[in-house]
Amino acid sequence: MHILQILPALDEGGVERGTVLYYAGDYAAALEALRAYMDDAPSIKLPDTHYYSGLCYSKQGAWQRAFAEFDTVIERYPDHALVPDAWAAKARAEEASGGDPSGIYLEFAVRYPSNTRAAEFVWLAAQALEGAGNWSEAARLYRRLRSDYPTSTRNRR
Repeated sequence: MHILQILPALDEGGVERGTVLYYAGDYAAALEALRAYMDDAPSIKLPDTHYYSGLCYSKQGAWQRAFAEFDTVIERYPDHALVPDAWAAKARAEEASGGDPSGIYLEFAVRYPSNTRAAEFVWLAAQALEGAGNWSEAARLYRRLRSDYPTSTRNRR
């Protein structure tokens, strides 16, 4: 049974429909609903629409399209609540596509040093570098984490 048979009240195009389809794993249908919605979407919903489009493209391995959608959220809506999630999704997509996500994580921490997730992103960058065998740079970031974010729970790991 398809998810939309359970939730038929969701309109043909919309961020809610696209989100439900994304979580149901129907990425092509989710993208179709999100794209249909983008043209008439109220601006308050556009960051969500771009974010979920990026997630769908990531699941499909369409990395450049995913990066473009995440960058749209990051650059056009810098104060939106989804911005940290867009940065994290972009970094995960970079790693999944065979790249190094540490620079993306660090750029977030540089742009938003007082964000509640900045310490997490420094830690994730250090983890990525450690996993790649770049021990000296990873150690530098762990030291930075302790000095810049002394109360972070990431310091206890």
